Order: sequence, then structure tokens, then C-alpha cells
Amino acid sequence: MIDRKDITNPDEKIVRVSTTIDKKTETFYMIWDRNLNYWRSNSPLGEYDAWTRDIARRATFETLKRAKRELSYIAQWRSETP
Repeated sequence: MIDRKDITNPDEKIVRVSTTIDKKTETFYMIWDRNLNYWRSNSPLGEYDAWTRDIARRATFETLKRAKRELSYIAQWRSETP
């Protein structure tokens, strides 16, 4: 039997997004599950909607450091959740 704590997902990637409006460029980061085509949402990890395909609900991270921290939280959550 596979336990949730044994699940790791190498398909979760940090994606850099840059948009330019009126010659002003904004850059932020998002977390994407490449295999399932879901994005990390703003909901807590334990919620049913922690991952989403809804563009408006995708979590954005201002820096790469924050996105990496979120990935580490995801891994920690998986290891602690039965």
C-alpha cells in the first residue's frame, strides 16, 4: 500500500511569469504540476482546492525564494500528513 508520505512529485515545477503592460515588466512565480496540469492555489494544502486549473485562483509568489519555500512546505506537508 502506498502511503501519502511516500509520495513525492518531481513534476511540480516553478514557473517564471513575466508580463509587460505599458512598457512596465512584472515578474512573478507560480507552481505547476506538469503531469496533472494543475497549479498551486491560494488555499491551504489540506483543502480540496489546494490545486486548481482556474487562472484566477492560482497562487503567485513575488520571488523565486518564496516559490521554493512553498515547494518545501508541500514536501513537508506530504511527509507529515497520514
